[in-house]
Amino acid sequence: MLVRRWLREDTTLLATQGGIRGASESFSVTQQSSERLRLIVEQQRTAETDRVAAETSATDEAARELGAEMAATLGRIEEFDGDKEEWSQYQEWLENFFQANGIENADKKRTVFLSLIGASTYKRLRNLIAPAKPDTKTYAQLVKALADHFSPTPTESVQRFKFHSRVRRPGESVATFVSELRCLAEFCNFRAALEDMLRDRLVCGINDAGIQ
Repeated sequence: MLVRRWLREDTTLLATQGGIRGASESFSVTQQSSERLRLIVEQQRTAETDRVAAETSATDEAARELGAEMAATLGRIEEFDGDKEEWSQYQEWLENFFQANGIENADKKRTVFLSLIGASTYKRLRNLIAPAKPDTKTYAQLVKALADHFSPTPTESVQRFKFHSRVRRPGESVATFVSELRCLAEFCNFRAALEDMLRDRLVCGINDAGIQ
């Protein structure tokens, strides 16, 4: 009986020792898995940090290049305001701006043009060419769409009537009067007779007996 009790105690001790070894081995494996997981997470975090840093660096470089390009820009173009200026004058202003800054590429002209005309004119342009989008049209097509809308070519007879009806207003200088006559004559198609027509209209419309 005493032998059987010793055998049971030895068996229990061995089982206990085996369980301790198994638990210890299991704990070691768990530690190794956790360490590997931690290393993977750290590697992923480092890779993400490097990617963000690279993107930020590229963005900063692009911003510096844009800033340098803008700093070297000659002149400044305001947004188009149809209540204060004529489209034909604004278009001439744009062409001078492009020429002064060496902008010759048609795609770049279109991009700069769309960036300068202002929100109101951009919206009007989108409505004029809908359902197409502005970036699907050429620069020349976009300019023509706005020119046809804001400055439709007047008929010759109507412009000649306006020219011959124009008189000098009270307080208007002679220089301003002549300038306005030249503007009205733009679409009158006077050709070689332009200077004679201007002289006659100046004499008839000056409203000053002393000057006449």
